[in-house]
Amino acid sequence: DATRWEPGPAPFISLFHLEGLIGLASADVIAGFIKLPAGSTFPTHTHLGPELVMPVQGSYVDEDGTVVGVGQVDERAPGTSHYFTVPADGPDLVYLALVWAPGVQIGDLILGPGTPDL
Repeated sequence: DATRWEPGPAPFISLFHLEGLIGLASADVIAGFIKLPAGSTFPTHTHLGPELVMPVQGSYVDEDGTVVGVGQVDERAPGTSHYFTVPADGPDLVYLALVWAPGVQIGDLILGPGTPDL
């Protein structure tokens, strides 16, 4: 349902929240899909808590050159920072993300469980 996608932290990023996943403490984790258009770059951000992502459509190229594609799980530890780019010649990127508290920081903005309007 396209109407369930919400605006993300940048104009080209869309979010689709998943509520009440079995086995996850909803107060400590955000779960959902994130969509970025082909050719876009997710800005540099710092993981304040653990994060797991898995593309379900498309791929992305991490700043270190690692390509993460459909079905591959990318795990980030607290304190790590990076940015990534969606190849311009591929499809839009859609990935499942699990973000644990306190979340991620993009510039001065912190996004995580309990963030108002997220």
